[in-house]
Amino acid sequence: MSTMQCDVVSVKESLYSGTVTMLIAKGAGGELGIMPGHAPLVTLLKPGAIRVLLENGTEELIYVSGGVLEVQPHVVTVLADTAVRADNLDEAAILEERKKLRAYTLKKKTTPKQKFVRNEHIVALEHLLSKEKIYLDSKLTLETVARKLNLSTSHLSRILKAELQTNFTEYLNSYRIKEAKDYLQNPEFSKYTIVAVGLEAGFNSKSAFFHVFKKTTGQTPLEFKKEHLRS
Repeated sequence: MSTMQCDVVSVKESLYSGTVTMLIAKGAGGELGIMPGHAPLVTLLKPGAIRVLLENGTEELIYVSGGVLEVQPHVVTVLADTAVRADNLDEAAILEERKKLRAYTLKKKTTPKQKFVRNEHIVALEHLLSKEKIYLDSKLTLETVARKLNLSTSHLSRILKAELQTNFTEYLNSYRIKEAKDYLQNPEFSKYTIVAVGLEAGFNSKSAFFHVFKKTTGQTPLEFKKEHLRS
């Protein structure tokens, strides 16, 4: 995969310096997608988010109040008036996105998976997941679910293995990945951050979300979004 050097600096500090596969920013003439080998360019930047895509499929978000973008074939430089990493922003924005995602989820009618299982405990578990959506709780544990089902943790684990050929974590994450896919494909949430999507789907961190999503789908969340976003 081709990369280029990227430097994002403000008057006060350097916000990012390293290799990237792409940089997306709002220029004076509209949105720009800068990739390695791009023709030389100098343009003013509009206030907003700069997305820096890394080799591992993750992205960095940096918000600028304006500035200048300079592009050379293998180097892209952002000289911002003021800038701040998304990680350092008030969490209110992500929380607001999560509220809207949660409202959307609660409105959906979810049909439990049809596996023709007869075990009453699996039926009860699928009700908790499909109807009550307990998988959205990032702190959910095997012990908590077993207690809801009046089972021991070992008994629940054995049932999952025997009936569904899976374990508790994998089964829980299958619901979370399905939820995240739904968010990523929905144009209503196309501007939402990947972090908000992962956390609201039930994962407890960005890294955990990226790891499980890539392992399950073979794509990063961003790659999946680009390919499947409904128009």
